[in-house]
Amino acid sequence: MTEAHAKIVTKALKDPAFRAALLKDANAAVEKELGVKVRAGVKIKVVEDTATTVHLALPAAAKNGELSDADLENVAGGAGKMTFGQDSITGQCAM
Repeated sequence: MTEAHAKIVTKALKDPAFRAALLKDANAAVEKELGVKVRAGVKIKVVEDTATTVHLALPAAAKNGELSDADLENVAGGAGKMTFGQDSITGQCAM
C-alpha cells in the first residue's frame, strides 16, 4: 500500500463525511485530500465491504500476463519491499 493509499483509507475510517465523498466521487475526493491531480484517464472506484460482501482488488495484468524482471526481483524469496513502478493514482513513482 502506498503512503497516499494509506492516508486515504485512514481518513475514510475516521471521517464519515470524507468516506461519503469517496463513495460519491472518488477522483474529486482524492484530489482534494492529497492536493494532487489524478492522472488523465484514471478512474478511481471505491467500494465498501459489508458483513456479507468482501471485495478483492487484483492488480492490472502485465501485457503478456507475466511479471517483469524487476517485479520478479522485488518478490523473489517472498521478502523485501514491493513496488510496481508508478503510483496508479498520481503517476508519481511509488515508494
